[in-house]
Amino acid sequence: MPQTLPERAQVLRLIKNWQIRVQQNQEAEEAEMAVQLSQAYLAWEQATLEQGKLAGRIEGEQIGAVRGKLEAVPALVERGFSAGEIAQILGLTLEQVQSVQP
Repeated sequence: MPQTLPERAQVLRLIKNWQIRVQQNQEAEEAEMAVQLSQAYLAWEQATLEQGKLAGRIEGEQIGAVRGKLEAVPALVERGFSAGEIAQILGLTLEQVQSVQP
């Protein structure tokens, strides 16, 4: 654009205003996207934590169930059951039963 053009300053001002508006629109869109991503991340994080809690609860219940069965082993041994029979009755492995026997 020629330096001598009388409308040059006005055209440059319009271009600069347009550039600012485009930049503001992009910033607004980026901010909105950041908010949406933050919300998505928080939802994912919450779901992941809930899954972890559930998995921990299930694992704890399973461990508790096995411990309860293992506590019954000495009484069954006293009644004359073999390790194999106890394992079959309680649904334990032979190794688990043998780990409790003296």
